[in-house]
Amino acid sequence: MPKTFYAKSSTQTLRTFMSKIGIAQIRQRIEAVREPYQTGLKFQYLTGARVSEVCGKWAFNMDEYEVTDFDDVPLIVCTLRTAKRKGKRRPIAIPLEPMFEPWGRDIADYIEEADLFEPFYWSTWTQWKYARKTFEGLTYAIEEYYRPEFKSIIQEHSRELRTHGLRHIRATQLVNLYRFSPVQLATYMGWKLSGHLGGSRMMDRYVALQWHDYFPKLLKRRE
Repeated sequence: MPKTFYAKSSTQTLRTFMSKIGIAQIRQRIEAVREPYQTGLKFQYLTGARVSEVCGKWAFNMDEYEVTDFDDVPLIVCTLRTAKRKGKRRPIAIPLEPMFEPWGRDIADYIEEADLFEPFYWSTWTQWKYARKTFEGLTYAIEEYYRPEFKSIIQEHSRELRTHGLRHIRATQLVNLYRFSPVQLATYMGWKLSGHLGGSRMMDRYVALQWHDYFPKLLKRRE
C-alpha cells in the first residue's frame, strides 16, 4: 500500500503536517539516486523550486550563484527565476554547515565542480523521470482548498509524489520545522502575496524578501 504524506496546497492557510519519518524517507531515497541527478533532486527539494526553475526554461545558472556567510555561518545563495512570474528572481539561501543542512555542501561542491553555466543541464523530463522512479509507491495528500481563478472548491485528493510534490513537502517543512511566517513562505516559494495571503497587488509590487530575513530560521540544529 502506498505511503501517504500530508501537505496542504499553497492556496490554503499555512497550517500543515509532515512527519519526520516521511522527510527522512524522502531524503534516504534521494541519496540512493545516481549522480548528477541525485544533486538535481536535492537542489529542487531544498530550494522548493518548480522543475522548470531547476533545468527547464527558467533553469538555474551560475550568474545566480553566490558563496557568502551570515554571522560567520557559511552559505550559498541560489537565486531562482520564478516560472509563473515571468522569471522574477527570488534568493534561496542554503547553509553549508552539515549540522544545519547536510545537503548544502553536496550542492555547492557539485555546482562548483560541474563548471557549467547551467549546472543542471538535463531536460525537465529527465528530472521528472528520476523523481518518478525514486518516489515510486509514495503519495501525498492535498486537503480541500479554494481556487479563486475557477471560483470553485477543489476536494481533498492524493497525488503520486513527483517533482512538484517536493515543492509542497518543502513548504510544509519550512512552516512546521523552521517556523517561517506566511510572508516568508510566500516569497521563498515565489507565490503572489495577493493570491495566497489575502494581500494586495500593491504588496506584491513592493515586498521583496532578502535571504537575510529568513536565514536565521534555517539555523536549526538537526537531531
